[in-house]
Order: sequence, then structure tokens, then C-alpha cells
Amino acid sequence: MPIIVTTEITSITETTAKSGGSITSDEGESVLSRGVCWSINPNPTINDTKTIDGVGGGIFESNITNLYGGTSYFIRAYATNSYGTGYGMALSFKTIGEPPSSPVVKTENITSLGQYNSTINGIVNAKYYPATVSFEYGTTKSYGYNIPANPTMVEGNRNIAVSATLSGLFAETVYHYRVKAVNSLGTSYGNNLIFKTFISNYNISRIDTINNTRYLGQTYYVIGFLFPAGQKFSTLSSPKPDIIVDSNGNDVLFMTDNLQNSFNKYGEYSDAITAKNAYDNLTLATVNKWEGQALQIKANQIWIFRDGTGKYTKIRVISVVKEPRAGQDYAECTFEWMHQPNGTLSFPSK
Repeated sequence: MPIIVTTEITSITETTAKSGGSITSDEGESVLSRGVCWSINPNPTINDTKTIDGVGGGIFESNITNLYGGTSYFIRAYATNSYGTGYGMALSFKTIGEPPSSPVVKTENITSLGQYNSTINGIVNAKYYPATVSFEYGTTKSYGYNIPANPTMVEGNRNIAVSATLSGLFAETVYHYRVKAVNSLGTSYGNNLIFKTFISNYNISRIDTINNTRYLGQTYYVIGFLFPAGQKFSTLSSPKPDIIVDSNGNDVLFMTDNLQNSFNKYGEYSDAITAKNAYDNLTLATVNKWEGQALQIKANQIWIFRDGTGKYTKIRVISVVKEPRAGQDYAECTFEWMHQPNGTLSFPSK
């Protein structure tokens, strides 16, 4: 069998290292294969993980890859000829970084929402060992349902985005969800998050209030309103709100997060009763021009809103507040609304 010496181990990282060997004698038969082999157990053989680094005698270099961080390994050079396989002395080293563990996971916000469906998301680090990923969900924190994530299997030591699309949900219902990942070292669960599916009956009028208080103290993010969901969302979230309310210093206005042309002032009325009657009897709207903002909104106005998908909502302004508050130009609007999801400007009568 060939006589070989294992080369010193260098360039150790979290997942790689370098070594090699020096074949001092082939014992009269040509070397057919050479490289290094390694294992977490002493005296690795070619039946363990190995490199193949050419043929013949002399000195060769080996790149060791796909290691786990923070792990001790044994390595030795090998050379094979017709007489058999000779091994060099086993050397040991330890990769840098943290060792393998149960997965590290985080539940992320939804990225789509409907009346009966939603796409939920998470982040998973398998911590090297292959991990099976799924989501738990249900109407309580007991969940009760489980769905495979996409991708279902992850490995390595990096953050990987995973998701799942839920269908067959109940309308206007709060759901809890969390990501789950399992590898050979344990099971990890993400934080619990919630969402609420869209309302089931669009042929209703609802009254809601929004203001321009900055979300989480951020400079630019506020809480707005998403009509198909019948819910408030921040402009930092996904999905984003349809409308937000703000002040330009002089007036209170509606606008969208992306300032698209979405507003038409349909009418302005002398009192609340007249405005309410006009709103209730508005069954078919005609719009000739859309504006980027609903500028100078006032009580007893009716506005038509067009979202980015070509769906419409009629809005009756009930009250507007504009005043200094907590060092900012505070703006607030209470409004009645009806969303029409079929892409027409027709609304059911009261």
C-alpha cells in the first residue's frame, strides 16, 4: 500500500478547511486515487466523507467543504493502489462558529390576505442539520391545523424565507399562526402572529375612524384603512392600507401610500342628514376625473375611492378633527364606507 503523510490543516472557517497529503512511496504500484477523508470520529476511512484529488504520487492539496460550525473533526490523507489504501496520521481540528443545534425560527407577517385565504411567512435557520418546516394555524393559540411550508426542507447555517398559502378559511375571522421547524437536535416554534380575513358581506355600510398618529414613533408610517379587509393596517405592514389621513398644515386630506390618482369628490352637502341621504341613495356613480389626494376633506362630503386593482369604495365624511396634539399637527377623520369588490361603480341601495 502507498505510504502517505497528512498535510497540516489550514484556512479553517465555519464550514471549510484545507489539508492534503504527500505520497512518499507507491510501493511499486501506481496510485489510482488520493485525497483526504474526515469524520467526527477518530481514524476516518474512505468510507467516510472524502475528497478525490487526482492520481499518482507527490504532493496534493485538498479542499474540505460542507462542514458544520463549532465542530471537532478528524482528518487523514489517503492513497489507493492495487495493493490497497494507505493512510497518513489522523489530525484533528475544530471549525469556528457555533455548533449545530435545533433550528432558529421567526414567524413573519402575512404578504397576502383575502376573504378565505392568506399567505403566511417565516424565517428558518436549520443550524446545519436538515430541518422539516411547517406552519401551525387556527382560530386560537392551540392552532389545530398544520400545513407544510415552501420550501419544506431547509439545511445549512443561513436564514431562509419560507411561506405557505392557506385556503378554505372563514371570512371575517381572526387566525393565529406560527412557523415550526424540526431537525435531529430538536423542534423550534416561532412567535405567534394573527391576521383577520376579509369581511364576508360587502353590501353594508361601516363607520370607522383613522388618524395620523405615527406608527411605533416612526417619522413616516401611520395607521390607515384597507377597505376589502375592513381593518386598519400601518403603511409599514403588508398588506398596506388603501387610504391614510394626514394634514398638510392647512387642511386635512385623504391620500394613498403611493400617491396614485384614486379620489373623486362626488358631492358636498349642507348638513349630515342631507349627506346621509345622498350616500344611501348613491347606487351608481359617474366619475370624470381622479385626483391624487382627497384634499380639504370636511364633514358631509362624499368621496369615491379607486384602489390599485380597479375596485371602488364610496365614503361619507362624518367628522374631521385638526388640532395641535403632542407636538404634531394631529388629523383625524370618522367616515362611513361601502366597498364594491366587483370592479363597478354600482352600490346597493339602503
